[in-house]
Formats: sequence, structure tokens, C-alpha cells
Amino acid sequence: MKYVLALPLVLAALAACSEKKPMTVVDFMENEVALYGTLSRCESDPESVDPRECGSAREAAQRLAVIEERALRKARDEAFQAARAEYRERLDRERALRVAAEEAAKEARLEALTGSSAAGDEAGEEPIEPADDEASPRADDPAGDPAEKAPVDGPENP
Repeated sequence: MKYVLALPLVLAALAACSEKKPMTVVDFMENEVALYGTLSRCESDPESVDPRECGSAREAAQRLAVIEERALRKARDEAFQAARAEYRERLDRERALRVAAEEAAKEARLEALTGSSAAGDEAGEEPIEPADDEASPRADDPAGDPAEKAPVDGPENP
């Protein structure tokens, strides 16, 4: 009976005296609070920390830095690609507007030169000819229309 009561006391004493297992790299990567606490203790008082834990903490910090750098690089690349696609779309819209404006200007020039619209010609309509009363001065009337030459407002010029 003495042994049954003594056994839990012996086990408790052994558990208290046993050395705790140092944290691994994976443990530190999963627990950032422990990681930064251990790194802080390793820097300030290296004698108080197991050197294996300091090494594991440094390795975990490096691995986490690489993972974070990859994530940042990926995010920057995705942002760049999105901005690039947006820029290309804007250039395409501007190009389409410019082409449409050039076509409209070309059509307007053609209309001004021919007196008809290209759309009317395409539809099978004949160009509109000016009426006889709207026509330019006749060849037999060298002076032209005297109403066009008279000033509307202002003094007469000699």
C-alpha cells in the first residue's frame, strides 16, 4: 500500500525535473507569439534560452519571411496585371474613338466636296443639285446679284 501512494509522488517529481522538449520550426511557424518571444529572448539574454530553440526560431522566421515575400510579390503581380489590362482597354477605347472620329471627318470632307453624303450615295439616292434660283451668277450677268454686293449695315464705301 505504501508503494501505491508513493508512485504518484515519484511521477510528479520526475515530471517536474524532466527537461521540456524544445519547440521545433513547425511549432514556431504555427505560433508567432512564441516565435517573436523566443527571438526576443535569444537577442536579449541568450543564456536563458535553449540554443536549439533559438536556431529553430530563426529558421521559422526566415521561412515565414519567404512565404510573406512570395505573397507580396504575387499580390503586386496581380495588381500590375490588372492595371495593365485596364490600360490596354483604355487604349483600345481611345483607338476606337479616334478611328470613328477620323471616319466621320473623312465623311464630312467628302460631303463638303461633293455636296452629298456618302450615306445618301450608298442608299441609292442621287446627290441633291442646287436649284436654278440658288445657282451661281449666270455667265450673261457678269455683275452677279447686286444684293450680295451691297453692305447690310454700315456706311457706303466710295
